Amino acid sequence: MPVLLPLLAAALPGGLHVDMFTNAALAGTPSARSTVGSLDFELEMGGSAEVSGTLTLPSTRSYFAFECRFAGGQLFFVWIDDHLVCHTSQFGHSPYATDGTPQNPLRALGGRTRLPVVVHVYSSANGSATGDVTSSRSAQLNVTWARLAAPAEAGASPSFAPIPPASLSPASPSLELRRRALQKSLKRGWNPWSRSMLDVIRLPHSLVLTTAICQISSADCLNFTCISSDAAVVRVGAIAADQSYWQFYVGYRGLNVSLSFTGGEGALHVLAEPIGCAGGGAAGTNCSDYALAALGRYAWYRPGRASASADGAFAFATPGLPPTVVQPTADADEALTQRLLPRLRPSAGPGAAAAAFGLGDGPVGLREGGGARPEVAEVRAAVGAARAAEYARYAGWGELAELKEALQAATLWNYAYTPAEYGLNAVILVDLVTHGEFFSNSEMSLISVVDLNCTGPQCGLVGFFLGTTFPCRMVTDSMSVSN
Repeated sequence: MPVLLPLLAAALPGGLHVDMFTNAALAGTPSARSTVGSLDFELEMGGSAEVSGTLTLPSTRSYFAFECRFAGGQLFFVWIDDHLVCHTSQFGHSPYATDGTPQNPLRALGGRTRLPVVVHVYSSANGSATGDVTSSRSAQLNVTWARLAAPAEAGASPSFAPIPPASLSPASPSLELRRRALQKSLKRGWNPWSRSMLDVIRLPHSLVLTTAICQISSADCLNFTCISSDAAVVRVGAIAADQSYWQFYVGYRGLNVSLSFTGGEGALHVLAEPIGCAGGGAAGTNCSDYALAALGRYAWYRPGRASASADGAFAFATPGLPPTVVQPTADADEALTQRLLPRLRPSAGPGAAAAAFGLGDGPVGLREGGGARPEVAEVRAAVGAARAAEYARYAGWGELAELKEALQAATLWNYAYTPAEYGLNAVILVDLVTHGEFFSNSEMSLISVVDLNCTGPQCGLVGFFLGTTFPCRMVTDSMSVSN
């Protein structure tokens, strides 16, 4: 059983700072600013809110676990010292791998007792087929804590107590403010921040445009894939660090198609080019049996309405943010769209808008913006210019240009965005003892003994990766000599 210690509050000004936004994305300038007196508060929501400040721990030697209760149906995320300690249940997590639980508690490291606190609250469209807000106007959060002498055993549940308002301050450390400003600056534009390579996402809107590949004769569609997927063969190409350009090939049911994108903070362009099509007497794939099916929706339960007109143009209406229009280079095949919808919507959701475009006549493009319908040549030129700009960056590395391209692609293609943290259902318990002894003014012996144990149902998997069984011990013995 965990040992509970009394919770003492430091004598600091209480409360936390609140920024309110009229959109559900914490985007732009706050519409109102205020404070809340504690981590037990209620907000009148109009879109989203950020609550921030500092929590002062009463001890550098104790461990601290946190428990959260939510009401109102909003999306909540609570960070303490940049550890995601709790969030609403829409996003799964492993309890024993979540920071701030009794089994994996936080503590003051390096003598730091003042820890940044950040709470994000978003109006939610969870359960809505139309993208409308389903959460209430009132958002309620209650965060409590338990002070522990050591991490708790699996299944143990200590008593939690209110966090004293005097331990909170509305001011945030300057370094934390700089980190948040950098993070916010990156949450803009079009990018491939999705677990599916077929998705392109616009932030801060949280809108998604999926470029699914369908076989018409079987009515089967590929609307999710990744590098390791068994459903398709993927060969990645270049990807820019600023998401201004990325490209990859997908092999699906006999079709090889190149998908190229321009994005970042520039306009979106998508070019789908079927490779090796039969025609003109040449053998190859019957590309008329395939289609590009575009799907429009909103991610992460964010509110917004996506629609597609009969000709295949997409319109995204995001509450509190400018609208987004994406136009195709060819008319959509409405009959084909309706035929493919049953295969497309189960994974995209009932509110997704869809438009299908046959690939039998060659490449199909999509371009952000209104005005006249774009031509394939226009989309191809924009994609080509972005590709040339990216390869010019590689050229600056001289003979290491290809290595630069490969390492950057390997890093960025393996990066996946998700708003929640996940982990193995196992807690590693570490006990470290170090003993040092000086033999002379220039010689010192240092012996460290590390005892490791593991609790949780996935400890066997951890032991497999580490090549050990639990409990285990590691001993290091070193001699330091200074000249």
